[in-house]
Amino acid sequence: RQIQLMSQVAITSAFVAPPNVQFAYQINNQRCAQSLALPIRVNKFLSPMPIASPQEFIAKWHQMAGASQHQKIMDVSASYANGGTESVANALNNMRLTVQKGLDPNPANLVAGSRFVGERCGETLVAARVESDANVR
Repeated sequence: RQIQLMSQVAITSAFVAPPNVQFAYQINNQRCAQSLALPIRVNKFLSPMPIASPQEFIAKWHQMAGASQHQKIMDVSASYANGGTESVANALNNMRLTVQKGLDPNPANLVAGSRFVGERCGETLVAARVESDANVR
């Protein structure tokens, strides 16, 4: 016989490795316990980032830098770079980072982002800005 239980998951603190769920039950007076690694990734908790104008994006981007949030410059792997910005845009969209056209002052660059809402941390902007030519700054 199977019993189906519905559960609701909320992120209460930061994590690097997937969280585990532990549950215990009893069958014919015999106690059983299980621990399962949940296939949860942070991108499952991202929702679209409502930004209406380039000025609003730049203000939020500078606000992130001023709030000491993590910003990192990374090179795009050759497999994506060879496919052009369309390939990079598809990869960002697949991670639930919504690509939004027209927000970067340079039309050749990509801006993607979403918002993350955690129970303790509140709403946080998760954003990426991809420069098509990193030598032009």
